[in-house]
Amino acid sequence: MQFLLGFIIGAIVLGLVIWKMMPKLMCITKESRLDFESTVQRAQDEAIALGWKVSHVYNMKQSFEKAGNKNVQKMMVVSLGNAKQAYSIVKNDKDKNILGFMPYCLGVYEDKGHL
Repeated sequence: MQFLLGFIIGAIVLGLVIWKMMPKLMCITKESRLDFESTVQRAQDEAIALGWKVSHVYNMKQSFEKAGNKNVQKMMVVSLGNAKQAYSIVKNDKDKNILGFMPYCLGVYEDKGHL
């Protein structure tokens, strides 16, 4: 009985740790020293130089303001793809569930005056 109780408590604690840590493992945040527009352009230029295709740049500030939101800080999403690398991930049927995370997106945003 004690083993079962310990196992259940351990599983719950492990679940909570994973729940808390996953966002940090999936998203990396770095502060830019460049201004907003230069950061967005630099991200695109670097991606292209590494063989990625910039499929679209979304102006989220504009979209949010168009929907009636006020005082929206600058936000852009750069959508990037690399067909060769993407195919190497999803060529097997068991890995096709990852398609929902493609293309890769990079967000650039202001947070209290910082990028």
